[in-house]
Amino acid sequence: MPHASIRSAAVLVSLTLAAGAAAQTSAPNVKLSIEVGRTETGKTSLPSRYEMIVPMNGSTQLNSGVRLPVPAGWGVPGAPSRGDTAGGIVAYSFWTVGLAAKLSVYPKAQGRLEVQGSIDASVLKGWRTGNPDVPLIGVISENIDVTIEPGKRVRFMSVSEPELGSLYLELAASPID
Repeated sequence: MPHASIRSAAVLVSLTLAAGAAAQTSAPNVKLSIEVGRTETGKTSLPSRYEMIVPMNGSTQLNSGVRLPVPAGWGVPGAPSRGDTAGGIVAYSFWTVGLAAKLSVYPKAQGRLEVQGSIDASVLKGWRTGNPDVPLIGVISENIDVTIEPGKRVRFMSVSEPELGSLYLELAASPID
C-alpha cells in the first residue's frame, strides 16, 4: 500500500502549508489612541487622551470618565420657590464626563486600517454660576467608519458650539504584537 502513505504525506504537506499561510496572515492587535479636546478663542485646553487595544478583525469597548451631579429637580410642595435660597434641590442627575467607545479594526489595502464603531465623548468647560452652579458639558457622539494610515493621527470630527468653543476628536492606530 505505498499509495496510502503518499496520499498521507501529500495531505500532511498541504495542511502544513495552509497552517503556515494562516500564521503569516494572523492579525496582530492594534493600539487605538483617542484624543478629545476643546479650543476656545484660539487656545487649546489640555486634551483628554485614551488608549485601547483592539484585536485585528475584532472589537473592544472602553468606558472612562467622572460622574458629575447636575441639578434635575427643585423644591417640594409647600417648600420655598427656586429663587429663594431656603429652597433646596431635591434631585440630581449624574452625567459622565469622559469617553465611551466601542470600536473594531480591520486591515485594508496598502497597510491601512479601517476603524468602525461608535464614540461618545464629553468635556467639562466649567460651571455656570447660579443657585446652584450648573456644569457646562460639551458632548460629541459619532458613529465612525474611517480608514487611516498606521501611526498617523487623524482629526475626524470637529464641532463649534457658541457656549463651549470647538470640540474635536482625533484618532491614531498602531499595530502591535
